[in-house]
Amino acid sequence: MSNTHCIDNSNNFLNNLFKDLDSKNNRNDTKKRKKTTNTSNSNKNNSQKKLSKKNNNNNENNADKKDKIVNLDWLKKYVAEKVQQIVDYNFNDFTKLFDLYHQSSLRINVIENSRIQKIKLERIVGSLPRYFIWDENKTAIIKSLIDTSNNCKHILIEYFFERHKGTIELFYKNNQSLTDINKELKLITKIIGFYATYTTIKGIFTKLPNLKIFYTDINKCLPKKEKILGQEEINSAFTLENEIILYRKQEILKIIIHELQHFYRFDFGGRDIEEQTIGLKKFVERTYNISSHRINPTESYAETNATILNVIFSLKTPITKEKLSTVLFEEMMFALYQTAKLLNFQKFENSTHIFKDKLPSSASYKEIVFRQQTFAFEYHYLKTKLLFNYNTFLDYINNIHIYNEKNNIKNKELLNLKFPRRLSDNVIKPEGDLFTNFGIELLMFDEDFDKALNIIMKIKPKDINLRMTKTEILA
Repeated sequence: MSNTHCIDNSNNFLNNLFKDLDSKNNRNDTKKRKKTTNTSNSNKNNSQKKLSKKNNNNNENNADKKDKIVNLDWLKKYVAEKVQQIVDYNFNDFTKLFDLYHQSSLRINVIENSRIQKIKLERIVGSLPRYFIWDENKTAIIKSLIDTSNNCKHILIEYFFERHKGTIELFYKNNQSLTDINKELKLITKIIGFYATYTTIKGIFTKLPNLKIFYTDINKCLPKKEKILGQEEINSAFTLENEIILYRKQEILKIIIHELQHFYRFDFGGRDIEEQTIGLKKFVERTYNISSHRINPTESYAETNATILNVIFSLKTPITKEKLSTVLFEEMMFALYQTAKLLNFQKFENSTHIFKDKLPSSASYKEIVFRQQTFAFEYHYLKTKLLFNYNTFLDYINNIHIYNEKNNIKNKELLNLKFPRRLSDNVIKPEGDLFTNFGIELLMFDEDFDKALNIIMKIKPKDINLRMTKTEILA
């Protein structure tokens, strides 16, 4: 099955998940009952022993069934409690971000709309950065757009914030809906307007991004056969100094938020990134059972806040704790679901085995390792872990900002984010590199988080979509 036709059924995932958990419980109970019957029939000559064993087995079956029901109830309660903690702790901050988003707008000038033209692949890739062209997967994605039809359509928009100008250039196929595209372009400029306004309020606005969008139908999906996960299955965009390039329409608005986290350096990015994150990289490499060409913790940080903002922006006015809790519950459950799916694909029998010190030492487990050629581990596992420890994560990051402000430490390349901002009297001094401190606290083994992943891993999710978030911004 090609990624173009990979079904994205994320809207129904929660009902399907609970249904699968219930059906698995019932299947296991049936197997247990059959086993009990066979055992009792084979021991007819010893009626006293048979009766005793049957009673014991029935007791075990009842206890097992009760445990499975408790597990499902526990999972719902665990996620609901985490959601409640986030909502109660951050609702005032989230409300300010929600209001700012809905007040944001940019002046737009459509330069070119729907002009049909023949575009050769060489022209497209020739305008992209050289390292993008070298990546065969990304080039193949663009080629699929151009080769679908010799004629594709082109939209060019200028947009303005105060005296600054940015551009959005979008290529799409003849059979794609211009109405849908124009709706998403309007939301894209609204999201950019939010960041422009927010950074202006904080006194750190620098520029507007230029966007180049290849509106392809190719979804992110697990491959049918064993393969090391790469950019074809995981990535959708990348950010340069002045430009953001996107090459999927799937969850495009959340991807815009993620890339703007990078563009405005809300990811602890910048020229010093290798030096500043070396501690966390070493921590992840020595703690987790992962084989990777590189570890990039900034992706986890950007995706975590992008997930939260995507949820906030998706809500309709007025924002309430109940609305926020409902959407966030589904989003956090989806994060667990997708992470469990990836661990199953990587042939982990238990989520505990992602930790090197918890992997059994027998020879059969030596080949079990999380393999990737891009940042699947950071986008899914580490992001999900940060979501489930979001309050602690924000407190640590905010304290770093406050510490640097009070001590007049100015490193705008690394620390220009207060997002959301909460002042604290208990300011900690960051020791060593910034990421290692919160990494050690937040990314170590967590028994409850591990239990939640294992409950979902046992049902072995069958769908293959690999989108990172469930929620869609509609207005």
